Amino acid sequence: MEQLTGRLKAVTHREIAVVFVCALGAYLLRVRQSYDLKPAWRLDVELDHYHNRRYAQEWEKIPPPIITDIESDGQNEVVMATHHGNLQILRVPMKQPGSLILPYIELLNEVSLISGDNDSGTRRHPVAMATGYLDAYQSMIQVRQQVIIVLTSDWTVLCFDHQLQLLWETQLMNIQQDRYYIRDVAMTVVSHKLKSDDRGVIIIGASIGDKFHRVTTLKHEHKKKQEVKDPLKDDFDDLVDEDEEPPVDVNHFSTFALNGQDGSIRWHHLPGDFNEQRTMDQEMFKAHHFKLALRKGLRHEGELTWNHYTQAVLANLPHRWQGRQDTKVSLARFIRDKTTKDDNEETATMATIIGLEDHHLAGYQYGGLRPHHPSEHLHNPNAIVSHMHEGIEVLDLSTGRPLTRIKLTHDRSTYADVNDDGIIDQVKGHFTENADDDDNCVAVVRSGIPPSLQLFNGSICHIPRLLDMLYLAGSLFGSTNMIENQRLTVPPITVKSVAQKRGILNHLLGLNHLRWVRQGMDSVFLVSNGRVTSYGPMGHFNWQVDTSAKWSDTVTVFNSKHYFAPELIDVYNNAFVPSMQPTSLQVFGKEDAALVVGWNSMVLISLVDGRWLAEHSLPCRPDAPVVIGDLDGDGYNDYIVQCPNGLVGFHMQQFSGYWSTALICICLLVAVVGLTSLCTSGEYIFDEHDHDER
Repeated sequence: MEQLTGRLKAVTHREIAVVFVCALGAYLLRVRQSYDLKPAWRLDVELDHYHNRRYAQEWEKIPPPIITDIESDGQNEVVMATHHGNLQILRVPMKQPGSLILPYIELLNEVSLISGDNDSGTRRHPVAMATGYLDAYQSMIQVRQQVIIVLTSDWTVLCFDHQLQLLWETQLMNIQQDRYYIRDVAMTVVSHKLKSDDRGVIIIGASIGDKFHRVTTLKHEHKKKQEVKDPLKDDFDDLVDEDEEPPVDVNHFSTFALNGQDGSIRWHHLPGDFNEQRTMDQEMFKAHHFKLALRKGLRHEGELTWNHYTQAVLANLPHRWQGRQDTKVSLARFIRDKTTKDDNEETATMATIIGLEDHHLAGYQYGGLRPHHPSEHLHNPNAIVSHMHEGIEVLDLSTGRPLTRIKLTHDRSTYADVNDDGIIDQVKGHFTENADDDDNCVAVVRSGIPPSLQLFNGSICHIPRLLDMLYLAGSLFGSTNMIENQRLTVPPITVKSVAQKRGILNHLLGLNHLRWVRQGMDSVFLVSNGRVTSYGPMGHFNWQVDTSAKWSDTVTVFNSKHYFAPELIDVYNNAFVPSMQPTSLQVFGKEDAALVVGWNSMVLISLVDGRWLAEHSLPCRPDAPVVIGDLDGDGYNDYIVQCPNGLVGFHMQQFSGYWSTALICICLLVAVVGLTSLCTSGEYIFDEHDHDER
């Protein structure tokens, strides 16, 4: 003990400084984890399936593939419906070392969607697909196989087991397929029961579109006539023969609940159900009510305004609707707000029951629970929440009776509680036709429904403040005046605040660790020149970065004097879909990254500091958002890019910087110790020589 005390007393300030310099140098020169995107497989699609032989129109689209573990054997498969009317289970192939040819994905099993009961001989076109468990989760030793649910264009629901054996099929309704099509659709498969003898439940929500009614918005135009006209009837309906069936309500989002055992309909929510009442025409076009925010014209018996369920509505945000791919239905727990909180009514989740955090539920191969559906985290759900083009609609789970709804515009906006004040906020990018306008290319966040109070705004085309240039790497150059193609504007994303301000000064001042900075949500914006900008919950600027995921220069090329194929320009104008999706690097991790997809490139960026994580060019033009999931079972998310002519799968590889950082630390330590020893020995020699001269 005395020796140790003596050694500690012998430590000099110089030695402490050496250790500090080594630690600081190791921190500044540390090698972070790096990632790489590699093409892994491909799947070609024949363009002859499309009417225009270039891309799928709205009624020709098929559901995106699903990455999931169908058999619960720890290996993920790809479930896909084809234009041929088939259902397939695919497996990612092993790429041969040294091979430059991208392999095709392997087919494990396939079945036709045309069953023996369909004697019409017509091809069934798949429009929606979902997988899930019909049996409830019970224990870690339980092995459950998923079922596959497919909805076809003729409103037929088919249920297949994990071996693609048809279990049952149900016809929900009959429509004129030559005129109407299923427009917005979503499905979910859950293990909850509506009746004691049920085996799970399938929830299907969809709206109907008119193939000949081409409009820029989803609202109806009503033609004035002398006779009384149905306010939901389209102008095109006047051209229909009297012998034809009356037109359907193309705006109503119809919902069905089916028994997972045999496909029997437990309930449905169709136009006219639950004593739906209409208002007069003069009331329908009155000003928007500043409190209710409900669409005029329709109201159901027993339906309450959404402000009776404020806390439950906030729990089911954000709402971000860009197209049919953003339509979704899910289970939730909805109870009316109370002035005083009752501890007995606190909703228990699977995580609290077994004493683990929410991110524990990773899957059996990652040390967590057996595979399960996110709805199984809920205890005693009682509502179905539908996110669709008109906003959010909430139905009673047991009966389908409407509980509430909230009207939210789909003008490329995102709705969330950004600053954590209990009020819904609207987040959107504002663009004008004149590039020199002061309010062009600006992020605008407003509070309230309808939005009334502005929380903050800031530029998303150039650096907002001069001081932030000192902390920003990249994006210091480039055009700041631009005209955005508003048809292709990507809605912003909102994620739980993870961003950190760049620069050593912010770290030294501790600004990235303040509690108030972490509350609320970060708002991330993407513009067509590939620039991504992040703002914090209180409107403070986080970071800005330029990426190669752009499409603004494509318009410039098309407008040049060079010749370009009209087919390519047509794809850009009518099929190309840029996107930005929040994601996690690891499976079931927190959302700390964003995948940005442009005309010919996709980039994975960190939402923490905006740095590039990975990037790769695209061999085709994406026409739908990227499908995210773990394809190779390594615990990191992979990506499937959807294009008109097929699919391309990308693997994400992670490279650790541990050993590189350790090597840098050793080199720094050797260098500093060597220099210190050299300087110290030289000082002694100089002192001894000086003493001899004296």
